[in-house]
Amino acid sequence: MRSWLQQQRLQRQKHASLKLAVFFAAMGLVFMVLVLFFRRDATLHIWIIGGVLVVIFAMIVFALGMRYIRHIHHLEEEHWAWEEKKIRSILESIQDGYYELDDRGRFIAVGSIVKFSESTNMSMGVRGMIRDVSERKRSEAMINHMAYHDVLTNLPNRRFFEDELTRALSLAQRKGEMMALLFLDLDRFKYINDSLGHQFGDRLLQELSDRLKESIGSAGTLARMGGDEFTMIFPAISNESDVIAMADRIIHSLQKPLHVECRECMVTTSIGISIFPRDGEDAQTLMKHADAAMYSAKEKGRNRYIVYSFTMSNHASECLAMEQELHKALERGEFHLQYQPQIDCQTGKTVGVEALLRWQHPVWGLISPAEFIPLAEETGLIVPIGEWALRTACNQAKLWEQAGYDPLRVAVNLSARQFQQENLVQMIQQVLQETDMQPELLELEITESVVMKNPDAVIGVLHELKRLGMKLSIDDFGTGYSSLSYLRDFPIDRLKIDRSFVSAITEKDDAVIAQSIIAMAHNLHLSVLAEGVENELQFAFLREQKCDEMQGYLYSKPLSAEEIKPWLQKIGQGNSERGPCVARKREIIDEISCAAES
Repeated sequence: MRSWLQQQRLQRQKHASLKLAVFFAAMGLVFMVLVLFFRRDATLHIWIIGGVLVVIFAMIVFALGMRYIRHIHHLEEEHWAWEEKKIRSILESIQDGYYELDDRGRFIAVGSIVKFSESTNMSMGVRGMIRDVSERKRSEAMINHMAYHDVLTNLPNRRFFEDELTRALSLAQRKGEMMALLFLDLDRFKYINDSLGHQFGDRLLQELSDRLKESIGSAGTLARMGGDEFTMIFPAISNESDVIAMADRIIHSLQKPLHVECRECMVTTSIGISIFPRDGEDAQTLMKHADAAMYSAKEKGRNRYIVYSFTMSNHASECLAMEQELHKALERGEFHLQYQPQIDCQTGKTVGVEALLRWQHPVWGLISPAEFIPLAEETGLIVPIGEWALRTACNQAKLWEQAGYDPLRVAVNLSARQFQQENLVQMIQQVLQETDMQPELLELEITESVVMKNPDAVIGVLHELKRLGMKLSIDDFGTGYSSLSYLRDFPIDRLKIDRSFVSAITEKDDAVIAQSIIAMAHNLHLSVLAEGVENELQFAFLREQKCDEMQGYLYSKPLSAEEIKPWLQKIGQGNSERGPCVARKREIIDEISCAAES
């Protein structure tokens, strides 16, 4: 190949020299003709001499040109050797594929490559097809961007985040560095979507994403996992305080309102933090722990950050195990009801019982309702469990009546999740029919949070239940935020004072609250029942304030259906043996009154 290139080059150089010589010869000939034309005495001999001189001049020019070519030829040897090597390399490596032409995004596609050679088996050329595929490459780049970025916010998506987290972990492991993972979840974003619409929510997410990107800068990689969840990879941190400072910066940046469609919106976020390698050495573990920390931040009041600790995993594992067991508990018959007597404060008569749900696990033993009821609410299992409790309580009341006891009022709790059932009234009516329970002997208890969550919908359901003849009461009254106007309009029969006020009723503030609740209820023609009465002092005060009924450990703890039968015999009978003597009651009441006045 090299000899062929040299021959081609020399041939071109000879042609150039010959053309130069002919040019100078022609110029000399023209000059000679002009000179001799103007001389009258020019003879043939002179014309011949001039022609010879022109030819000699041309030969000299040609010789000088060739000499120059030979002089510089050896200087070009190395250059052409390098060019030959480059060409050979291209010929050897070229194949079907894409090649970028410049930095403006232009591409060509090379295909159908065929190489041909000299007899020396050295590549001397290629033959193929070249097409401009710039538009196709731009489309592929756009599709690739869409695959790895969120359409709404243009932030990296879950797939990009997981790949980036894997790379960041690998780099941190090689360098022996710490890195942090942050999970962000917006607080109460669902209410924004529900009240202002999803289109407004999308615009808010876009504004929020810009705010977060501005706050984080180039310190880490921000991604949107979906919905109102965001994540951040914070590489190469020196200690925990670095990531805490970043979390503080994010929370502080959201203290300024976001402006969307001429509205000001205040949005807060809960942040969970996990740190490599302390909280995990792989992506899945770090993500799980950051998520657990984020939910812990929500449970502790939102608008804050929580750094993961080992106890969170234990709690999460316990909740998961309990949830699995809760699914099986109903069919395995692990639930049972206990009944706590409700006593008339003035007469000491047993006027009713409250049915209380209990879970007796075969391995874990008796589980507190405070542990499993919130989980049942969250998972929706409270709906079948609540229906079972209602049916069981009504059946038991009928069994007591058939056993010869006087009819007894039975109170059963209804959860917030049950109130979301469209067929709640029909379900209760069906249970009453199946158990042949008199509606006026059934009291349904709801909390203030249930009433106020959606009062317009709740009031309609309560009126339907009231028309069936049932009693209705508000449980744990005083711990929520009931509106007095709603309290007036709702078909409520009874208020139950929360045990938190009763337990400290000898304190001035709690005594005043209890007095106010009793007075307000009586003015609204409602009866009052105090929960958690545990000593004679509390009983004496409540009786003096004309509280109608009470329940608590002073009279009886919750009992099984068999254990409560002696109490059923006291229906309609006074229970003076539990009450204090009259003189002592007066002393106790005087002490409380003095404390309240002081």
